[in-house]
Amino acid sequence: MKYFIIYILIALINTNFIKGVTVQMMSFTYFSYASLFQDLERNFNIYSNKNNLDIKLEMVFFSEKNSTRGRSDHSLMLDTLLNRKSVKYDMYIFDPILVKKLSSHFLDLKEWLPNEYIDLYNLNDVWKISVYDNKWVGLPLFIKFMVLYSNRYYLEKYNKEVPTTWDKLLETGQFILEQERINNKNFNLYGYNGLFPTNFDGLTSSMCSAYQYIYSNRENKNSTFPEINSEIVIKSLNKLKEIKEKLSSDELFKLNEDETIKILMEEKNLLFATFWDSVLPKDFNLYIKSILPGRIDGISGSCLGGYNLGISDYIDEEHKKASIEVFKFIFSKEFQRDYIIKKYHQYSGIMELYKENETCSNFECDILTNLQFIERPIEMKNYEEYELKFLEYFYKFLYYGKDIEKMVQKIEEITKFYYLKLKNDVCGIIIFSILNVIFIIVLISLLLNFVPNIKFKGILIILSSLFPSIKPEEVISENNKNFYHCYIDTSHFIEFILFVFELLYHAFLFIALITFLFIELNNKKTLLLLKNMFYIVGLDCVSIILLVIIEIINTKNYYIECFSPLIIHAVYIFKHIYALLFNFSYENSNNDNEDNNSSEIRKLYISTNMNNSMLMEKKLKINFNDSEMLSKSEEEVDISELTKT
Repeated sequence: MKYFIIYILIALINTNFIKGVTVQMMSFTYFSYASLFQDLERNFNIYSNKNNLDIKLEMVFFSEKNSTRGRSDHSLMLDTLLNRKSVKYDMYIFDPILVKKLSSHFLDLKEWLPNEYIDLYNLNDVWKISVYDNKWVGLPLFIKFMVLYSNRYYLEKYNKEVPTTWDKLLETGQFILEQERINNKNFNLYGYNGLFPTNFDGLTSSMCSAYQYIYSNRENKNSTFPEINSEIVIKSLNKLKEIKEKLSSDELFKLNEDETIKILMEEKNLLFATFWDSVLPKDFNLYIKSILPGRIDGISGSCLGGYNLGISDYIDEEHKKASIEVFKFIFSKEFQRDYIIKKYHQYSGIMELYKENETCSNFECDILTNLQFIERPIEMKNYEEYELKFLEYFYKFLYYGKDIEKMVQKIEEITKFYYLKLKNDVCGIIIFSILNVIFIIVLISLLLNFVPNIKFKGILIILSSLFPSIKPEEVISENNKNFYHCYIDTSHFIEFILFVFELLYHAFLFIALITFLFIELNNKKTLLLLKNMFYIVGLDCVSIILLVIIEIINTKNYYIECFSPLIIHAVYIFKHIYALLFNFSYENSNNDNEDNNSSEIRKLYISTNMNNSMLMEKKLKINFNDSEMLSKSEEEVDISELTKT
């Protein structure tokens, strides 16, 4: 009986009736490495059984049969699942450009993995495609980058070396093309491919090609990515266009990845090519691989990409721990060496492996150790939208002859946020001065009227100061400059109550003034005063109408946003000057016999006018923010702080 029970238990284990934790990893077949993922699944499960981990790994692929194919669908699928806090999948394969977007949904691996694993991937800028805001969102299953493919046949035929600068590439390409056309009537040879496809599936390659090319033209090796509207970028892009016109054509530059592979395999049709590593067969020796050229010797640039693996933060503790065990297996030196490098001929993100002779027998380790990586600007608020706009302007220059300076200005405006400032900004100084003059005039007009009634004035000011806090907000414009503006924060209950109270309070004062004016219309002693007060109240109405019109027509326009306060203030200042002059004139002519009713009405008007002005000042969007205020974009900004600006 004892042996029978043992036999049954063994049979159950072998038939998978007794299972531990099942970890599901989601991937898309557009990543084109299905066999690698299947191998990963099989080898981990063998490893798990051998070490009694009671963990089973299952790969789930989304292909054109169960999902539309492409990068955008991959991103949309991840958004849908993770925004719902789905626990259906434990681990996700994702493009590094999504690291910022996914950072809030994934575990911080440095808090779960032993330090030795994190340290393996913390070298030579590889970490930049896995970390956001000091959080390790994922690890690269393998990395990808671009290199220069130089046609061995033509270089040896004309005794030329692999070019290390863009000038040398242009010079060598022109010489060989000229010789081939003169001596061999070879008009089918092209000098350089560029790799700037315009189709949607080629966005990744095109963006990488553009970014790494600009990076390779920086000032020196230690320089960061240059300012997009700098002189060095403008010169480098003009050089790229010169290379296209002298060595290639629009059609060749627009070839996508599949078309580029095809022309590379035709052996003698292309002299130089920028393309991804590890694409051509390992034994395909027609091309010499090297790091990409630069502006001068010693400078290069290569876009860093790859396929990251992250763990969902929404799964339970048991699945998190099981997923970490899978991570330890996948990102170990052994798996990376034996499968990623040896079997699948991909580059691992573990730089230490390229110091081993065994590894370097499979790869050109000197290329990897000399690469100067540049990652795409994945820290952008919306990188995918930025990528589309960047390439739109880039293509207009490269293929359609648009002015380079205008195009780089357009590219800069995609991410730059404009605001008025005092330092080195004439427009900002002028507007600031005008607003302060207006403020002083209004303040004087109010003080002169309320000096005898300080207590009443103080109560009104206190009531008017009860207002919700104001926050700076980014406004992204499709066809104009991006900018900051301030908005009333009513997201919290107390803030909302304050906002409603202020609206009702000022509405009450305004209605009270109008009511008293109508009541006193038949009073001949105050008729002149009442007429002028009606004129001034009418200006208040004009101000409100102007504000409503500006709000309606303001389609995220930076210039309207900047100058609309001046239009409203112009009406205010005219109103206050008129009220002040009339007040002096009226008091002088009625100094001895002013009626008490008219005095009280006038006081009510002035107090109401003051509060209406304060309300309108608060409702106007304040675009005049200095650098210190803008740095607090995530904090609440008190109205007094904005007033100081």
